[in-house]
Amino acid sequence: MNNRFIKRGTAFLCGITILLSLFYALSFSASALTHYVQPSGASWNLRLVNKWNQMTQAEADALPISYFGNGEECDSRIVIPLRQMLNAASGYGLFVTSGYRSYSLQSELFENKIWRVQQEYGYDYATAAEVAATVVARPGTSEHNTGLAVDLLYDGCWELEEYWENGAVFGWLQKHCADYGFILRFPKGKQDITGVIYEPWHYRYVGVEAAKVIMSRGITLEEYLEENENPNYYSGFDYTGAYDYDYYVDRYPDLNSHSKSAAIRHFIEHGLKEGRVASPVFDVRYYKNRYPDLQQAYADDWIKYAQHFVRSGMSEGRRGSAIFDVDAYKQKNADLQSAFGNDLKKYYIHYIKHGLKEGRPALATDTGSTVYSDVPNNAWYYDAVKYVTQKGYMSGYASGKFGPGDNLQRQDFVVILANIAKANLSKYKNSTGGLSDVKAGSYYAAAVAWAVDNKIVAGYQNGEFGVGDPITREQVCAIFWRYKGSPTVTGMEPTLGTHKDYGQISEFAKIAVAWAKKNGVISGMADGRIAPLEKASRAQIAVIVTNMDKKGMF
Repeated sequence: MNNRFIKRGTAFLCGITILLSLFYALSFSASALTHYVQPSGASWNLRLVNKWNQMTQAEADALPISYFGNGEECDSRIVIPLRQMLNAASGYGLFVTSGYRSYSLQSELFENKIWRVQQEYGYDYATAAEVAATVVARPGTSEHNTGLAVDLLYDGCWELEEYWENGAVFGWLQKHCADYGFILRFPKGKQDITGVIYEPWHYRYVGVEAAKVIMSRGITLEEYLEENENPNYYSGFDYTGAYDYDYYVDRYPDLNSHSKSAAIRHFIEHGLKEGRVASPVFDVRYYKNRYPDLQQAYADDWIKYAQHFVRSGMSEGRRGSAIFDVDAYKQKNADLQSAFGNDLKKYYIHYIKHGLKEGRPALATDTGSTVYSDVPNNAWYYDAVKYVTQKGYMSGYASGKFGPGDNLQRQDFVVILANIAKANLSKYKNSTGGLSDVKAGSYYAAAVAWAVDNKIVAGYQNGEFGVGDPITREQVCAIFWRYKGSPTVTGMEPTLGTHKDYGQISEFAKIAVAWAKKNGVISGMADGRIAPLEKASRAQIAVIVTNMDKKGMF
């Protein structure tokens, strides 16, 4: 994991998407869905370290770490190939900005982040640790703890941001990094496997042999290790009765240089046919002709037909499948029915995820989807967004996105409050609340009029409400405070006086901010500010509303 999050304090959104493919259906394996756990005894250069494969402090402390240069350290065994790679790319001004990070330093960084999260959101230690882990790796789970990984910068690019890939050196690295034993560790589109977002600047030493395979095939270290270390990886193919590896590579000698997995994928992508001999499992030509409505979308992309076959219960012509009986699956897993209802596709997905075993214990909460397309399942605000959506307090955009980082606008906040209050807005249908910029009949007008009528909100001195203006932290406090009946607050100075920007709080909001701070609606920032004038994001409001609702404040 790169240190831009540590150096710059930038939280990343790391969402995990489950990819279903016929590969898993044939292999009877959920390897990419359950995350690979490396057995002991791996060679030093192929040691896997991530959130599912943790390095102990004793292991980390025993590493042969050497000074490399530019204030950075790395494993002494990669000093020469790393220096050779940088020298070969000297025309691009490539240099190491982050290398080895000790276990103790990683622990310190992680604990500091937990403390900052607790200060910001008021979470208990365990919850704060979960949130912190989405930004700063837990000790022993960062690749930087191995001494085998480096973050790189180059002349003209001084930040670890995605535009790093726009530099010419990125193309050079994709072609040549494997020559020195390095790989792009966190490729684009592989976050569900690695658990880390795309990082075009992060390179890991694995040795030349492994690096050439990984980079030429565009796979991850996890995928490479599972193919080469898991003794049961190929066993599921015995069940198909349609695949003979030796025969296949003899027929297609150009595949001999690839791994068994590559040959198997080639077999799948070409319609599960060896030499165009029809497979007893799946006949893609028959399937394509039987469903002409798919041809416009899939054309001659065989793998898409195969995936459609899997997701439709592996039944050609909608006949009862000998592989999967959805009715029997529903009965065996009765706890799924409340979540899935009669949505057969969800049962199929659940079946595929759990190893294509009909008797597998069910997971009632496993629906195979996120709340919104831009809300990753492991984001710090995921549970809150899900909560406010299910409660009907907040909703997403028409595009299917929630916009977690978008500034919440004033009129939208009032709509949320009206939803929370279950306000009867019928009598305000054609009202504007007497505010000049509120358009009668708009989606927010009745809510604003209701809030004005109940003395929860007021407009600006110019007679406008401020439609389209982002809502600030102090305005959020003031509106919630008025909604709660403007309760009296004692000890306002001790509550707010410790914050260095106390003087920035507007006079109208001081009591409200003090009330909000005392009641855990907001907390101070990590740098000691209360930040009254900062804009509130949609994700932050979702968290605040969720916490208040669960405390019984509504």
